[in-house]
Amino acid sequence: NSGQKTDTIPRFFMLTRNMKRLSLKILLLSLLAACSGEADKRPNVILVTVDTLRWDYLATYGFPEKDVSPAADRLAQNGLVFDQAVSNVGTTIPSHGSMLTGLYARMHGARSNFHGLYPGINTVTEALRDEGYQTGAFISNQFLLKIGGLGLGFEATNTPFKDLKRGARPQSGNKTVTQSAGWLDTLSMEEPVFIWLHLWEPHGPYDLTDRAVARLGDYDGFLKDGVTIKHTRHRVSEIVNSPGNVAALRSIYSGEVNLADQYLGQFLDDLDIRDLLSNSVVIFAADHGQSLGENKRMGHGPTHRETVLRVPLIVADFRSNRTGRIKTRVGTIDIAPTIAAAAGLEKTFDYVGRSLLNPEALEEDWPYFAEVAVRRPTDRNWERTRDSTTYDAEALAVYTGPFKLTYRNGHYKLFETGKWLLVARPLNSEHDAIMADYLQGLIESFRETDVDLTAGEVSEEDLKALQGLGYTQ
Repeated sequence: NSGQKTDTIPRFFMLTRNMKRLSLKILLLSLLAACSGEADKRPNVILVTVDTLRWDYLATYGFPEKDVSPAADRLAQNGLVFDQAVSNVGTTIPSHGSMLTGLYARMHGARSNFHGLYPGINTVTEALRDEGYQTGAFISNQFLLKIGGLGLGFEATNTPFKDLKRGARPQSGNKTVTQSAGWLDTLSMEEPVFIWLHLWEPHGPYDLTDRAVARLGDYDGFLKDGVTIKHTRHRVSEIVNSPGNVAALRSIYSGEVNLADQYLGQFLDDLDIRDLLSNSVVIFAADHGQSLGENKRMGHGPTHRETVLRVPLIVADFRSNRTGRIKTRVGTIDIAPTIAAAAGLEKTFDYVGRSLLNPEALEEDWPYFAEVAVRRPTDRNWERTRDSTTYDAEALAVYTGPFKLTYRNGHYKLFETGKWLLVARPLNSEHDAIMADYLQGLIESFRETDVDLTAGEVSEEDLKALQGLGYTQ
């Protein structure tokens, strides 16, 4: 009937409209629930450290060859780039110890590559593990875990092998990344991940890479086949006093930087393929830098040179894609607090660093200290080096704003530092007497935290390996 038909059509459209409203409501509730669940999901935290990586050898920090570091640049494009980050010490184990504890070396105990953390010192890894994070460390240098004790809190670690083809040196980054990928495949996707990847390539001795060979051109000096430990021990003056040798050294070094970056790219791809990267906070840093002929100097270690203490530091939060360049001075001791903040942890362990997730809240004149690695009394020639005018185990530096004050062998020196300065500019302490006096007071207060310590036992095998890396005579 026409009447019934007329009545049915409006009711049908009303029912359809209500169903659409209901469906839309269900969809919105589902989306809200999903968004809430995603917001409640704790992020993965990724720490990548590249040993002995100079900040100015990355394209994002101004290296002129733009293809040298595409993977690091990828992080920079998705994160916060800290233009003036400093290491607390120019030595591997002490610096990494500070990254994982948020403490200075004399506070956590690992004051050389022969020392480990003091008993009872907590790491950020332990805090994350206790909060349900799946924790894994995949490192290229076995001594970070074996001597430094930096494996605390990691449920899974790799066993780096000595590559005999490379002079029994730490394994290549390719092997380390492959080991990390194997662990990633075992993880539960229901719980967040904290993984530390350590790459070694920019640490000497240096092998020739395809990139280096292409840039050496017709160079025919004694570095044409690479840079060995013998070169860095016995032929430094020949290198630093020859512009050709210095150029060759830097080309070979940049090739190793590029190789490490390739392994970083491989690692980031592994995270992305497993759908881990989009919910991750990635912290990328170096433990220290390297002098490559500046002021006739080479190497790193017990020094306060800018080429050693300035490091790259990038924090990329792939959940927010917040980007920017941060001029405020920061330090490697800020890494542990940043990891904790990214994981949403309360201060469950003691640290003196600060989180870098909200750089606008950072104070400009926050002081950062840099120590030197101590040497073992049992080292050969200890009596000579202990009384040396070039080595002072109590040497310290403090940074605040554009200033740096160093203390060595009873003398204080004031310097100006800056974003692009490879060598700090000496200042007249009398002219800037107030700043020099303030910084001297900071150093004297910091020195009061000093403690006595003894080096751990090191086997003959490990001692020989450390000698092969240039860590000891």
